[in-house]
Amino acid sequence: MATTPTRASARIDTAVFASLGPGQLRPGRELDALAGLIPQVVVTAREVGQVQTAVTEARSKNLGIITSGGGTLLHVGNAPRTFDIKLATTALGRIIEQNPEDMTVCCEAGVTLARLQRSLAKVGQRLCIDAALEEKATIGGIVATNATGGLRYGFGMPRDLVLGLTAIDGCARTLSAGGRVVKNVAGYDLVRLLTGSWGTLGIITDVTLRTHPLPAAAATLVFDFASASDLDNARGRVFGANLPLAAFDLAVDLNVDPGAAAGGSLPIWSLIARVEGSEEEVAAQGDRLCALCGRDPADALEAWTSPAAAGDAGNVSVRIGTEPADMIPALVDIFAQVRESASATSAKAEALSLFVGGHLGSGVARLQIIDGGSAAAGAALLRATEVAGRVRTRVVERSSDGDFGGHDVWAPLPASFSLMRELKRRFDPDCVLAPGRFVGGL
Repeated sequence: MATTPTRASARIDTAVFASLGPGQLRPGRELDALAGLIPQVVVTAREVGQVQTAVTEARSKNLGIITSGGGTLLHVGNAPRTFDIKLATTALGRIIEQNPEDMTVCCEAGVTLARLQRSLAKVGQRLCIDAALEEKATIGGIVATNATGGLRYGFGMPRDLVLGLTAIDGCARTLSAGGRVVKNVAGYDLVRLLTGSWGTLGIITDVTLRTHPLPAAAATLVFDFASASDLDNARGRVFGANLPLAAFDLAVDLNVDPGAAAGGSLPIWSLIARVEGSEEEVAAQGDRLCALCGRDPADALEAWTSPAAAGDAGNVSVRIGTEPADMIPALVDIFAQVRESASATSAKAEALSLFVGGHLGSGVARLQIIDGGSAAAGAALLRATEVAGRVRTRVVERSSDGDFGGHDVWAPLPASFSLMRELKRRFDPDCVLAPGRFVGGL
């Protein structure tokens, strides 16, 4: 985790925000705090020019800006070096243009995912992104964090669906990349660069996205297994069959009770697949899945919710990345370490419930302590998920007390870190955008 000390901040001249209307400027409050820092002001931008004004003021006085949409992932990241301006983009809320014939939509950053989905559904389309808390999650925040759920298996990540965007960088310059039609590839690299940059290179103000038709039929099939090896074998068979699944996820509940004779109940390992298409295609895929899994589904649902999408539940949340074939063995190792740690504590120690949601096709899993969640339990989970062996990457998303105990939030530093640092210097030379929050303290 970055250890750069918090820098002293100059006072903000609120006169520079004279163009803001009622409700657009207020002092920061405790509810706005991040890692114990309360911003001097909260600015709610309704126009791109107001975003530029905030960045210009920050740059002139060496202040720090953190952008917030719905705030669903605002807890992820290192403690900021400084936090002076909280820039809310929720009022950038226009759906600018829908083109059903081209299967594209352009909207401002503050439009929520749920609102955009409702608008697209009127023309028989959807955005194939299933980020959690869709009534709060904004398109700008989703693109900035590259966040989605299990639909990544069938449709890719948000960066694969972004055709164009506009952003304001740390010099208050307007960056425009891509276009509003699928065939336009101008600025493609800049689009992919800003998508998933967590607000450290630019503040996204509008986005153009590729849409897909609503499926004629769909089903979510849940297959339960008594052991990790049984699920892993089924995973291999399903993956090898190359079915055109929309999603291919995993869910596990592990209840650890130090007072119980066996240290807690055995987990149920669930393979969760989403099938979409015509009625005939859904039925055929469902039959094929049953054959590959060697059983009928324990549950069949019409709706889809990815178990691995980041929500607001849990006292501790850690996301790990492995090779797809290594994910289930890695989880077995982690569970064993957590159980061993629990068994070493007093029989009176607090029981905990550990929920895991993962993407079987990509090797990404999110582990959340839902119940219990004492500091000791959180520390045990962090130790068990350290980058080693099968675990290639780890992001500590949430801790019970906001203190990550010396653990790196983003680990390990990627081989491209020197390039990332140079990009930060070029787009945000004064480090006013989310200072210190990203990988390596960028």
